[in-house]
Amino acid sequence: MQSKKIFTLTEHAQQRLSERTSLSPDDIDAVLRNGVQMKYPSLSTRSMRLFWSAPDDRAYLAVYDKLTYEIITIRHAYSFHRDGVVRWRSYTDHGGCSDPNFSERVKPRHVLKCLKKAGASIPHNLYQAGLRPAAEPPESHPKGYTLNLRYRLIEDDYPPVRLLKRLTADQILDDVDTQDLYALTREILGEALGSLVEACIEFKEGKNNAGVGRLLFEIDLDVEHLRAKVF
Repeated sequence: MQSKKIFTLTEHAQQRLSERTSLSPDDIDAVLRNGVQMKYPSLSTRSMRLFWSAPDDRAYLAVYDKLTYEIITIRHAYSFHRDGVVRWRSYTDHGGCSDPNFSERVKPRHVLKCLKKAGASIPHNLYQAGLRPAAEPPESHPKGYTLNLRYRLIEDDYPPVRLLKRLTADQILDDVDTQDLYALTREILGEALGSLVEACIEFKEGKNNAGVGRLLFEIDLDVEHLRAKVF
């Protein structure tokens, strides 16, 4: 049974709501109650829900206080490249700081669950990017997948690409552990983390060398969270 507490907005969250969505503040409680609870550290003072905005035809993340249900901020759950590839959002427990090792990301199955609860169909842009109901078989069967690290240091003129890991065809991209990706990134960059500006993980079709293969989707990495383990 859901709590009878009402979701309310801080001034900052109300500003983000108006900037990033077409929803009214009066709609936010009902929309969030129909959303999906996301994984978050149990000892944190905060929590997070993924919700669907029908007017915008897209999903968002709401970070809120566990006790008061006051919404702290509204974030995009994903973004799109010009070629339509999805970049899924990764997140850490910045505010609560209950678990400095915690890192998670929005996954396709979360959005599918959110769409189902909202009674909405998969929008065209997500369908074009490859989002399908779980029961629908894939159109092709690649031999495997490659995960590449694309990053930029202060001194770089262009973003280098490094092979992070390879997966076999029977491994599910949706279930790749985000914390493992952060750990592998720290191992690859080492002392270079000190001059890191931005980083993301590319999920590509085919077990090829770094930079080769059809781009399926990306996730962004939190530079502050990456560097926190070293400095």
